[in-house]
Amino acid sequence: MIENIKTKNSIQEAIIIIIISIVLSFIYNLFSPKSIPLIKEVDQIEYISDQELFQNIHYDSLEHKSVTTKQMLDLINNRNAIILDARNAEAYRKGHIPNAINIPFLDVFNFVDKLQMIPRDTLIVVYCEGVNCELSHHLSEFMRGMNFTRILHYAGGYEEWIKNKLPVEKTD
Repeated sequence: MIENIKTKNSIQEAIIIIIISIVLSFIYNLFSPKSIPLIKEVDQIEYISDQELFQNIHYDSLEHKSVTTKQMLDLINNRNAIILDARNAEAYRKGHIPNAINIPFLDVFNFVDKLQMIPRDTLIVVYCEGVNCELSHHLSEFMRGMNFTRILHYAGGYEEWIKNKLPVEKTD
């Protein structure tokens, strides 16, 4: 009986300590200069205009712009851009956007020679799994460090491509 009471008291004390820890963590986060947002902010996707994209206008503001699914289809059909898939090799083999070249960001240093062969002013569209995938953004930043100047994103990525029932290629 006494052991039951001790166990019950110990559990209550542990719960109180956990609650106090959580509250203190939230308070610390609230006032910290490096606070972590409690709710993830959704980035607004800025799409490139057809005029910018298809009239070969060179803007420095391409840095964080995306192409729509329709624009992506037009670029693929007209072969106006190099399409890079930033996902891992296994995901690429299972299915990818037609004509895409696999440059997995997590293995990017193994593909530097391949990237070096691309002219720096070539229009490049990078994609990965979907809107919440950061691999394409990391690959783009890496390529900007290599002086590539015309890099866009396909923000919807492979998920949006599949959702629209568009053709895919598979590699065995």
